[in-house]
Amino acid sequence: MHAVKNVRYVTKRELPTVDDALYAAEGLTADFEERLQIAAELSGLSIDDVRAAAEAQAAEMAKKSTLRITSTIRSNTGSAVVVERRRTRTVMMPRSLTLA
Repeated sequence: MHAVKNVRYVTKRELPTVDDALYAAEGLTADFEERLQIAAELSGLSIDDVRAAAEAQAAEMAKKSTLRITSTIRSNTGSAVVVERRRTRTVMMPRSLTLA
């Protein structure tokens, strides 16, 4: 027979990080002040601390969202840009499934 083990399971509970709390609050409301309040309640921090973290996060996102386009042109060949337009897919239903 197998020996029965006495195993005790412990659930670990941690508060979310400020970034996680801000991300969760973003999905709940569009108002910035309400987002800060929700994130503060979720993370257990003061609204001022959450506001500072949100401003730092916004500044970091502004740096990442900057679009930089560089082009190299060789003297022997001209640069060419090819733009292809893809046709949208048309969904056709069999006549047996269409509503009469």
